[in-house]
Amino acid sequence: MSLILAANAGTSSLKISLFRLADPVDLVLTCSISNITALPAQQSLTNRICHRVVHGGDYAAPVVIDHAAYDRIAALSDLANGAALAVIKACLKKMPNAKSIAYFDSAFHTTIPHHIASYAIDQCIASKRGLRKYGFHGLSCMRPTALIPPPQLWRLHLRDQSRTVPRYLHGAHATQRSPRRHTLWCHVKRARIRVGTDAKVNGKVEVNGEDSTDKWTPAFDLFVDRVLDFVGAYHLKLGAAVDALVFSGGIGERSKELREVVAARARCLGYAKVDPAKNAELGQGVVVDIGHKGEGKGEREKRVLVCRTDEQLEMARSCALDERFWE
Repeated sequence: MSLILAANAGTSSLKISLFRLADPVDLVLTCSISNITALPAQQSLTNRICHRVVHGGDYAAPVVIDHAAYDRIAALSDLANGAALAVIKACLKKMPNAKSIAYFDSAFHTTIPHHIASYAIDQCIASKRGLRKYGFHGLSCMRPTALIPPPQLWRLHLRDQSRTVPRYLHGAHATQRSPRRHTLWCHVKRARIRVGTDAKVNGKVEVNGEDSTDKWTPAFDLFVDRVLDFVGAYHLKLGAAVDALVFSGGIGERSKELREVVAARARCLGYAKVDPAKNAELGQGVVVDIGHKGEGKGEREKRVLVCRTDEQLEMARSCALDERFWE
């Protein structure tokens, strides 16, 4: 039996899924570990281990991790890659007979045009030091890109990252399939407002260091404003040739209020009106259409969708189908 272990290391947790080769893979088990202190017990039957690595620099595809690759990944970013490196190091030591493979979030975005990836700084310095926009959450972007038929789609990847240290609100990703893919990762850097796990955006809201459910409104309004900024801007960049608006990520998948507000504001761009019943109860589907049928505009109806992402599954599927890793 051939098994694939997929490890998704975050800042304070580790998501692990075990798959067996099938057509292409079947899930055997999954677990999530908080307060990481050590790698789970060795699995002697595991042949391949897939590691999610946030920052891959110039890597445009997954790579088998040897000492040279490990050192190259470690040199990129301790902040972004620290948790993944700790898991990789443990796997190389405890499971030396299994092939460890790095899957990079940034690899999905290597087709971003140069002028969009560039910062308005001295380009000699930028080139020497690798200072450009790399794009992140690429593994998560692969899910709707693979599952949703329209050739061009807008993906709002809305996440909560407030678990262990103060993090600021994330904004939106825009994804265009062929011939180019555009992604924007918005960080609200200056507002001391963050979303956690319980209020209107399915998160406890902290404003200026104080917890209060009565103070969620500024965070919610700020979040919506940032999302709308990028929805409008990217529709201009794409010439409004977009077929679907896709919500994903922790907040995108869980906050019916946020989906309702953003989709309502996007109606002027031709998107279908959100069906309150569908929006409130998504069911068990991986991709859920929450719009009223027949209310989108344009040659093709513009849909409003929710896509449940699974980075571990994407890594395992990719590994199972990549002949390079089974030679």
